[in-house]
Amino acid sequence: MNNDKLIFDATGETFDELVLTRSQALPVVVDFWASWCGPCRVLMPLLDKLATDYDGLFALAKVNSDAEAELAARFGVRNLPTVKIFRNGQVVDEFMGAQPESAIRKILDHHVERESDRLHAQAAELRAQGDETGALAALLHAHKLDPRHEGVIVELARARLHQGDSDGAEQLLKGLPAAAQLEPKAQAVATEIRYARALADAPDQQTLEQSISQHPDDLQARYQLGLYYVQSQRYEQALDQFLEIMMRDRQFGDDLGRRSALEVFQLLGPRDERVAHYRTRMAAALY
Repeated sequence: MNNDKLIFDATGETFDELVLTRSQALPVVVDFWASWCGPCRVLMPLLDKLATDYDGLFALAKVNSDAEAELAARFGVRNLPTVKIFRNGQVVDEFMGAQPESAIRKILDHHVERESDRLHAQAAELRAQGDETGALAALLHAHKLDPRHEGVIVELARARLHQGDSDGAEQLLKGLPAAAQLEPKAQAVATEIRYARALADAPDQQTLEQSISQHPDDLQARYQLGLYYVQSQRYEQALDQFLEIMMRDRQFGDDLGRRSALEVFQLLGPRDERVAHYRTRMAAALY
């Protein structure tokens, strides 16, 4: 797309047409700047680069706040640089100061509409229908179109793992920015990778269940069985095994039972009712 159409100056006379009206069709990022502002000179070329990288998914308007003081006042600009994102004629997001590229991309990604987003959603629907092959194809296409899409990378890592490629899954996660690797969904996949590796040489689930019925103190079997249950999303049964380990021997695996239960709590999320229930059971066992 022609950069003259992507990146342009806006004034008090042109702002409503170039920004407010245009924002009905796509997000318009407005950079309020001034020539004396050092951080503005840092931010401006970065915004130019992002406008080019996103290739028409948003427009970038630049407002010289010294020359357009009334326009800056109209939108409550008090510090420079200030960046405001307009959609459907309204400010929907903003930030102040020079920000790193990764942080700006994260903000933009909440507002732009990408083909990779559609494919990401399609993959989730296909997976829910049991079509893992179709889901993987959609994720691969999305990743090809948008290699930086963090959500796609995480789900593609999960798909690779479920194909038995734990190394490939790990490499995808390691390619994420450091902050993205700490997001709950990425951490959940990283946990699944650890579990898959811990089960690489383990007996099958049925053998472990039989072993525990005959040897209740076989804590390694209980741990491996709990991991199988997590993989199949049988979280209550997994937590039962991990809490049993904790109650029988806190020293096993450096308190592996409690630590594994806490990992399951993270997978479920703090609002899941099962977390509160099992935290209560854990507290009773501990104290």
